[in-house]
Amino acid sequence: MLVVVLILGILAAIVILGIGAFQGTGEREACTASSQTVQAAAVGFYANNGRWADVPTLVAQDYLKAKPKASWGIDVNASTGDVTSTCP
Repeated sequence: MLVVVLILGILAAIVILGIGAFQGTGEREACTASSQTVQAAAVGFYANNGRWADVPTLVAQDYLKAKPKASWGIDVNASTGDVTSTCP
């Protein structure tokens, strides 16, 4: 019985560590997708207005539905149109 409990404990630890790795991958992918969405919104704004805009302006003008997650640090350089992020 002790051996069975030990094996189940080892398997549970492996599963928990595996889930943590998948969660980190999902966070990175979501941040990358948000960066690409911000880039597309900035290009759309530039095409319509002839100038670049930062993220708050893109949200205010309805080019983005909401500001990306704050910890990702996604922003647009309003003078060059470059999108920067601190994706995990």
